[in-house]
Amino acid sequence: MATRKKKSAKKTPARAAKKAAKTAPARKASKKAAPKKVAAKKAVTKKAAPPKKAPAKKAAAGKTAAKKTSTKTAPKTTAAKTAAAKKATAKKTTAKKAVAAKGASKKAAKKAPAKAAKPAQDESARRERARALREKVAAAKPKAQPKARPKRRRPTNLIEAAERAAKGALRVKPGERTVILTDTDRLDVAEAFAHWSHHVRSDTTLLYYPDSMRPIRGFTGQLRTLVTDADMTILLVGKHDEENDFATKVRAAGVDRGRLADLAALDVDQVERLVNVNYAEMQETGRKIIEHISGAREVRVTAPGGTDVTCSVRGRRWVNDNGDISQRGHAGTLPTGECYTAPVEQGFSGPIHFQALDAERVDGSVTFDNGRVSDSDGAAIGAVIKALGRDPGAKIIGEIGLGTNPNAVVSDHPEEGEKAYGVVHFAIGNSGGLGTSKSKHRHVVFVEKATVIADGVTILRDGVYDL
Repeated sequence: MATRKKKSAKKTPARAAKKAAKTAPARKASKKAAPKKVAAKKAVTKKAAPPKKAPAKKAAAGKTAAKKTSTKTAPKTTAAKTAAAKKATAKKTTAKKAVAAKGASKKAAKKAPAKAAKPAQDESARRERARALREKVAAAKPKAQPKARPKRRRPTNLIEAAERAAKGALRVKPGERTVILTDTDRLDVAEAFAHWSHHVRSDTTLLYYPDSMRPIRGFTGQLRTLVTDADMTILLVGKHDEENDFATKVRAAGVDRGRLADLAALDVDQVERLVNVNYAEMQETGRKIIEHISGAREVRVTAPGGTDVTCSVRGRRWVNDNGDISQRGHAGTLPTGECYTAPVEQGFSGPIHFQALDAERVDGSVTFDNGRVSDSDGAAIGAVIKALGRDPGAKIIGEIGLGTNPNAVVSDHPEEGEKAYGVVHFAIGNSGGLGTSKSKHRHVVFVEKATVIADGVTILRDGVYDL
């Protein structure tokens, strides 16, 4: 075995040389290595021949050259193979790692949804349990009654009413200065009037008084200047019990250089109904009434229930409250729609059977003798007469009026009842400067379905005008 190893060891350089000659590096150096190959072949042939002294040196030289050649080429060939093998191994290893990583990522992708789904399922279950618990608790509690949602006002009705009032009653003109004073309850009304005031190109200012500023007691110099310089003042605030002084000062300042409309007593519903009227027709009705009744020596009022009053209005001034607040220095209230005066006190006699007293729908009767209350029947009127005390003008007839507003009715609002179409009203006490009574008291009774005859001419028959 040892001998074979030696022989193989001897043959290895020659074989390596042959293989090296066939490789690329050997080809590059073919010119240089060719003599050495020949020498190596000669060395092999000569080794088989009988040794000669002289050629032995050459054979030894050939062997030495072959060894040198093998030592030069063999390492290069081995290194190239080793490098190629390493590269191939590295590629295979890289490919295996890539395949393994790809497979691992796919497995992870398949497993990931399963892991993520579990928390989602837990969260869904938790929410479901919470919802069921809330429903159980809500079912155990007594159900609260839902609060009634407040009905929102229809702005179209307010805007239409404000338009008719601005054009037919207030007659706001372009370039005029308009001041509107309002509170929270009538803010919608104020906005509707401001809309039409601005629409006709009036210089409009809106002053808002919130509930936190009520009651209004002070009338500042700044407010006085603003109202005094205004051509039109619209008062929507001031009916609070402690605001009488404020309202009086506003009215006085409003008519100093301009005019004033007072709507403080109205709510939104009343503005929609009572202000939204045809002012031209209402003015014409009032004109005809005054034309027939003014200056009459005898006016007789009768109605079912026993009303039969006779009086004179000769020499007394009639007022056609038809909503015309277009003249400077004039103050009027809205709604409008009545013709009224203070009858002559002497001669005003007879019973009045009424269906309403002030803001109360109640039947009763009151009897006059020469303009003064002489008798009454009914708990409500009895209480009123008793409360008048010793005021000398409190029991004197103060006014007779006929309503002309087609949208007004006798209600719990006295000022609306006075405008009710075809209804006759009588005021006891203060005459508003038209008669002799200057009492601080004033109470109104209303008579429906009345008939009015002036100097033999029927003006009103069973609550319907005959003009």
